[in-house]
Amino acid sequence: MAPLMFSFRFLFFLSPVLFLMISTESQSPYCYNDKGNYTTKSTYQTNLNTLLSSLSSPSNNGNGYGFYNSSYGENPDQVYAIGLCRGDVTGNPCRYCLSNATQILTQSCPNQKQAFVVFDHCTLRYASRSIYGAMETFPPFRWYNVQNVSYDVDGFFQEQSVNELYIPN
Repeated sequence: MAPLMFSFRFLFFLSPVLFLMISTESQSPYCYNDKGNYTTKSTYQTNLNTLLSSLSSPSNNGNGYGFYNSSYGENPDQVYAIGLCRGDVTGNPCRYCLSNATQILTQSCPNQKQAFVVFDHCTLRYASRSIYGAMETFPPFRWYNVQNVSYDVDGFFQEQSVNELYIPN
């Protein structure tokens, strides 16, 4: 009985660490509740599913740099999507991340015409309006560097202040 009790204690104390590791993998999906809904089995849903599955398709190479943008359908049921993978994430890992983002968004934001999610390796946004070349400041989020800086600390802070995002309150 003692080894079993030790295992439960170990898991109990380890669970907060596991939770933190899992929760830092992504930010919660953001569902735009005020941007419209679609009905189940509608043309919009069919167009959305077709578009999102094409983004993570092995035949879709994006622009070769991990940037995917596309639209599908015709107004008023046209859907637009943008997917972006981190610069060092290419090929299958990028497509896997976009596929995972697709599943998370469609499950977390059912029937929402617009949604957005950020993962460590990729981001995905879809909308019922053109989002190409449109600056988006909502939802606001920040990325923090939690790694140790082992060289040129002054240069690191200078770069960080130059690259910091402007997030309106």
